[in-house]
Amino acid sequence: MIRQNAAEQQRAQAFLQALCEAPPFLFSLDGEPVSAGPVQVSRHEAADRTEAVVSRRFGDLVAEVRAVLWARHPAVEWTVWLRNIGEADSPLISDWRAFDGVLAPEMTSNHPGINHTYVLQYFRGDYYSPDGFEQFDRLLSNDIPLTFHNEGGRSCSTELPYYRLRSDKRAIAIAVSWQGQWQTSFRFNWQQGVYFSAAQARFHGRLHPGEAVRSPLIALLFSESPDDARCVNLWRHWMIDCNIPRQAGGQPLPVCASFGSNAYFYECRDATEENQLFFVGKLLENQVPFDIWWMDAMWYDCGSRRLPNWCPVGTWRADPERFPHGLTPISSLLHANGKRLLAWFEPERVSPGTEIYEKYPQFTLTTPQAESPAIQQGAMGTDTNASIDNSRLLNLADPQVLRYITDTVSDAIRDNGIDWYRQDMNTNPLRVWIHNETPERVGVLENLYCQNLLRYWDTLRERFPDVWQDTCASGGRRIELETLRRAVPLCKSDYNAVDPCVTAAFHHSLYQWVPYFASLGMRQTGTLYELAVHMALFIGVSVDVRQPQDYDRLNRFLLAYKQLAPYVWGDYYEPLGYTRDPRLLTAYQFDRPEQADGLLGVIAHDGCRMRAAALPLQGVDPAAVYRVRELQEDFSWGPYAEMSGAQLAAGYPVAFAGGRQAHLVQYGKKA
Repeated sequence: MIRQNAAEQQRAQAFLQALCEAPPFLFSLDGEPVSAGPVQVSRHEAADRTEAVVSRRFGDLVAEVRAVLWARHPAVEWTVWLRNIGEADSPLISDWRAFDGVLAPEMTSNHPGINHTYVLQYFRGDYYSPDGFEQFDRLLSNDIPLTFHNEGGRSCSTELPYYRLRSDKRAIAIAVSWQGQWQTSFRFNWQQGVYFSAAQARFHGRLHPGEAVRSPLIALLFSESPDDARCVNLWRHWMIDCNIPRQAGGQPLPVCASFGSNAYFYECRDATEENQLFFVGKLLENQVPFDIWWMDAMWYDCGSRRLPNWCPVGTWRADPERFPHGLTPISSLLHANGKRLLAWFEPERVSPGTEIYEKYPQFTLTTPQAESPAIQQGAMGTDTNASIDNSRLLNLADPQVLRYITDTVSDAIRDNGIDWYRQDMNTNPLRVWIHNETPERVGVLENLYCQNLLRYWDTLRERFPDVWQDTCASGGRRIELETLRRAVPLCKSDYNAVDPCVTAAFHHSLYQWVPYFASLGMRQTGTLYELAVHMALFIGVSVDVRQPQDYDRLNRFLLAYKQLAPYVWGDYYEPLGYTRDPRLLTAYQFDRPEQADGLLGVIAHDGCRMRAAALPLQGVDPAAVYRVRELQEDFSWGPYAEMSGAQLAAGYPVAFAGGRQAHLVQYGKKA
């Protein structure tokens, strides 16, 4: 069982103590770096955490480090806040970092030569590419920095802000959470250790009286082992226990199977009250064990067949022509049968001709019609998709706008009986922020915007504790830590349904950092191969019930999925390591120590050249006897076999005949 040990908790405690003694007040005022000085420290002890606030005044500018040490996990996190309590604008704040120092002083070497020990593991983000979420392991070279940043202002576009720093003795998981444009850097020095810095990428501004800005949140999790699996699963336990949103009663989000007509009606362009009731009724009639009816873009006014595509947004009412009673007839039918309604929103973008654009233009930020020099020369990524359909960005930095959009969306959720709130974001906001700022307020608009984005999520959850939230940004381009504390990613990438080999590779990376995500895009009645590829805690299926369907097979597929998917909450292992090569087998193992059981999945894609393998299982007791069985192609279970834990640890044998195939193996300790 992977749980924190005393040494790991002591490392987290020591880091919190270091934050309190030497807080990262790392910025300049009017060009002069601030110096160290006396600070005030307050602590609050709770059952699951210790909260510390370290503060210091620099004239009328108050700086605070707000830190949390988690009691049952070797994790510590912090955010730096700056607040102007004076009656005039603050001095010019620049060179501001959430952290900039030696993160791992023990990672040193006897000479400056080639390093064979210290590895940085990092990951690409999402950018509608088969290379999205790709994992890289890089040996750190002496005094050669590695610098990372996202592109366009969405937090996980092209780069994920998640890292693992590993030596031959221990590891650190690192997360940087910022909803806008961030930058990180790592540098190994053979005498001093590994330096790390993280910041909002662009900040050079004065604060008005009463204004407060914050740094990215930094989270560290310590592992006293060089084994990736230990660090991965310590992180997963912390995510599941302390971060992933839960139901109103505190229970984890359930395993969910969703259906929708989006694949057949160009999102919801051709959806009507009549045909949506028909689709749902057909699923109910055939006793399909689904949980969610998914209505994506174009259910709203200005999303009707009068318009060519889904892009125009800004009127958040159901289209009165197609849905004269709103979505309530659909949600009422679903609720009467224990199902939920999911509906798509994109509140941050505002299109011409919509209610917000026409009635409240002052609520929007203008979009540059041509690239400004600041954007052309910026190293933070140019924006090739900033202004689809000439839309503008809603000015969430304005408290009045925040109240308006929160109330507007709240009305839509309440009036239509929506149970899953799906938020998308299909524009890169960076160049809009740049276009609307002044030379002495660089980054302030972005900072206030990001703060209010989180407040928006939080207020919706406070108003609707039984409504669950999905984060989407043209796929998985906004899945940093603080967003994942509020919402789960149901569309990890707009690319994900195209290629099952790529889908399996995406899952490899996401299993490590984001335990709850969805796998979408299934449009058939299902095969064992598809079930193995799409193993996640939420699955999306599109079945055209207007055509004849094998409902018996579909139902057996879904029942098998619901039996196996809960294993994804368990400890995650990679029996064959990481690969994106379709010629090689792909495998995953989820082990549940409390239940002494687990799931092994082994996948052969088209073109796989491997015909057999023995997969060593982790987490098993070598001295115990296990009952093992495999799921068959018809989704029935094969007979049990008995194997010792030692045999499973040595390798479970699988064989393939060629083509797309999979093994799904369930094991459990014999009583």
